Amino acid sequence: MKDRDVRQLEIGFNALTPTMIEVPRRIVVSAVKIPESSDVVMLIAGSTYGRWKKEEKTFQGIADSFEVKRARTQQSEGDARRQLLQ
Repeated sequence: MKDRDVRQLEIGFNALTPTMIEVPRRIVVSAVKIPESSDVVMLIAGSTYGRWKKEEKTFQGIADSFEVKRARTQQSEGDARRQLLQ
């Protein structure tokens, strides 16, 4: 993981299919605090446990690539709308 304000959590659990069969799954959650905001956004990447074992580096790469530059403010969104209407 890069040196950023990111928290990662790897989770294993069993999901139930519609036919009530348990399927082991594995996910990685990346949480990033938005600069200049109190908000946090999350990216979740995962699969069945069997596929996770084969593609763990891919899922970790997805999680590591997640970043947030900055959040739009309501004022900046309003300015953008006004510019479009002109």
